[in-house]
Amino acid sequence: PDPWVRALATLQDAVPPRAFSEVARTLAEELGDDWRSFATVDAAPLASASIAQVHVATLADGRKIVLKVQHRRVEALIRQDLDNARYLVEYVAKHHPEHDFRPVLSEWIDETVHELDFLREAANTELVGAALEKAGARCRVPGVVREGAVRPTRRVLPLEFIDGVKPTDAAALRALGIDADALVRDLSEAFATQIMKEGRFNADPHPGNILVEKTTGTAVLLDFGLTKVLPEPVRVSVSRLVVAAAEHDAAGVVRAIRELALEEMIGGRRLDSSEALDMAQFLFRDASGPRVRS
Repeated sequence: PDPWVRALATLQDAVPPRAFSEVARTLAEELGDDWRSFATVDAAPLASASIAQVHVATLADGRKIVLKVQHRRVEALIRQDLDNARYLVEYVAKHHPEHDFRPVLSEWIDETVHELDFLREAANTELVGAALEKAGARCRVPGVVREGAVRPTRRVLPLEFIDGVKPTDAAALRALGIDADALVRDLSEAFATQIMKEGRFNADPHPGNILVEKTTGTAVLLDFGLTKVLPEPVRVSVSRLVVAAAEHDAAGVVRAIRELALEEMIGGRRLDSSEALDMAQFLFRDASGPRVRS
């Protein structure tokens, strides 16, 4: 329902922010006295989400950047939440074996903990950005700022400031003359490059993690805290599944599903070619809502 969608959308980038005094303490702990080398740091956050909030800052030479600063004590809270989730899933699996979600939860926990390490996020941002640039994608990522005292740490990530609008803001896209269909194609190609060619992709592509740059109309991907890296055999099998589904190649779909062990996720039952093709078409169905028209 629309009211639920609107309420949940605030979690993308409009979570109630922490006090700037907490942000300043984290900056001092992570950067030492060097954090005072910024010409300015806006006290009011540009955006705030569950793990961190983003503040606009100005370097000594006048350039504008953003600082992603992790919320204090959030790591302990997240680890406690994950322990609680593990307990509940273990209980369900024990009493209702047909609903055993432990493998799914295990992967989710591993990836969630990675989101707390901004050094890892900085590296993934740069790796995906280089891959998109090499592929000639019409999509990019913010540059990671590494200049003198300004550098990524485990809880602070300095990034290029992007002046943009959300891809769901239809009025803003129209005002900028953005072709919405072309924008969707650019994003689709960028994610195809990440997943099927590079095997390293932004695994959290909600509208709060995408901007359309005002000056160029280019899509910019944000927040690589949740970045999934696919082993080479998995990357190849995922690519095979996509191609086979697009070509209605039932035998190819069956092969890819078995390579990916997807049958194990539905109780280990072997699928015939018709069922496999139905599964693939469901996975790649058009689940979008009303389209944004430019």
